[in-house]
Amino acid sequence: MQDLQAIAQHFETVTDALGKRIDPEIMQTVVALNALDVPTVMSCGGHLDHRGLLLPYVDIEPSEPSYRALVKQEQALVMVVKETRKKDDIDAMHEVQDQIRLLQSVVRDRIVGYLTQFYADRHTAFDARLILSKVGNCRLRLQNQGALDFWINATEKVQQQKLQEYREEMADFTAFLMR
Repeated sequence: MQDLQAIAQHFETVTDALGKRIDPEIMQTVVALNALDVPTVMSCGGHLDHRGLLLPYVDIEPSEPSYRALVKQEQALVMVVKETRKKDDIDAMHEVQDQIRLLQSVVRDRIVGYLTQFYADRHTAFDARLILSKVGNCRLRLQNQGALDFWINATEKVQQQKLQEYREEMADFTAFLMR
């Protein structure tokens, strides 16, 4: 594990495009993942506001420059395919997408290993369990199973309860990673 203090100091200064800092509820998770060479690119501590219920998550991407280049290439090919629908363009897009998936697999396998260890003897409600899912073709997302809109129609009281449960599950995973 890398130097937690140095990583924490770095992420204390990180802001998003709107100038907002990392949510305090997810900061330690971001620090722990990056210390374990799981590079994060976006996160949310979860909240209930005018947009509705948003649950905690951390988005992950490989940090290799070749990955960024492949993502740009894939985005350009998607636009070409939309216009041409040519088999050669579709094949080229799929080839780049496969290369992206291969680069993601290193990070994905690492985090799946941590999740497997974390849940080996842990009994957790299905909806609170942490999962790794894809966000588009470029990102992986660590989130609770119930973040997939399980609670969108629930009362505000239930949503607040789920938000707290999910934050606690993420915090427990973070503590596991930091031990």
